[in-house]
Formats: sequence, C-alpha cells, structure tokens
Amino acid sequence: MLPEAEQSLGLGEESFRLIADTSPVALIISRVADGVIQYVNIQAAELFGKSKEELVDASIIDLFRRYSNDISVLSVLGQGRDVKNHEIYLEGGLPNALWLSLSTKSLVLDNEKVICSALLDVTEARELSHQLSYQATYDDLTGLVNRREFEDRLQESIDKSREQKTENVVCYLDLDQFKVINDSCGHMAGDELLR
Repeated sequence: MLPEAEQSLGLGEESFRLIADTSPVALIISRVADGVIQYVNIQAAELFGKSKEELVDASIIDLFRRYSNDISVLSVLGQGRDVKNHEIYLEGGLPNALWLSLSTKSLVLDNEKVICSALLDVTEARELSHQLSYQATYDDLTGLVNRREFEDRLQESIDKSREQKTENVVCYLDLDQFKVINDSCGHMAGDELLR
C-alpha cells in the first residue's frame, strides 16, 4: 500500500520515509475497513511511547480509545471522514497529557480506502492561550476577576434577572484611606491587605 503512495508522490521509499520522519507532525496511515495501521512515522511512535513495529498492524481505533474519551475522533477514524485541525485531548497512560490537532485525509491506495492522520502537538499553544485568557480576566494580586470582567458579569446578571424576573444583590466594599497604609506600612502590607 505504501509503495503506491510513494510512487504517486514521485518518491522512492527512502525519500518518503526521510520526509515523513523529519516532519514535526506525527503521521499514521490506516485502513478504513478495519482500522489496521499500515504506516507510522517516528513522531507517531514517540507520541504514543511505542515502537513503529508495535503500532503497525495494530488498530487505530483501539490506540485512540486507550488514550482519549473523545467519541467524535473514533467516528472520524472509523468512517474515514476528512477533518481539519480537530483538537483532541490524550491522557490515559501517556507520560504527559497532550492536546493534539488532528487532520485527516482519506485516500485510495491499492484499491483500498485508507485514512492519513496527521497529529500536531498544540499543548503549549493551548496552555499559552489559557494563560493569556486568565490574565485578561483575573487580577494577578487577588485572583479575583478584574474590573472589566466584573462589569461584564454584572451586566449578564442584570440581563438574566430582568429576563427571569429575579432579584440580586451587589455588595460594595470601600477601603477608606488605603493610601495611608501603602505610605506608612509599604506596598507589601497594602498588597497583603488587599489579598
């Protein structure tokens, strides 16, 4: 099955493997009919902590079922549907939990439908996005929502209260002469009081 893919790309087997193994993307080619893995590159083997030999001839469905509860991924792989940048979470049994971007493309090789799955680790990007979102919403010192987020949530509560005809209460606390604490005891004391 793989030689036909190599020929259609105009590559020899050695060139194909060199390109696939130097790619930052984990590649898995499996048959749609039974989910049997036909090819994996080095990154795919490292991703799942197995050798290439352990993965070839294994079931791609069983492989993903072991590490993810995402039923939509199993459906994509089992039916040979094409997807682009579908984020999945892998955890069970891996050294570190990972977020992966899965893109698939179904092909016909040797008159057999296969699915090529490309997996890219997006854990770091996702964590950075979460961190930026947190920083945009919460105050670093107190861990409470910041003024903008408070105003947004307050407006949502007011709108919801009007819709559902309920009542809410807002409690406002003012620290009189807070500047005196900062000036006489220092900013660390003032920060501790705020916390």
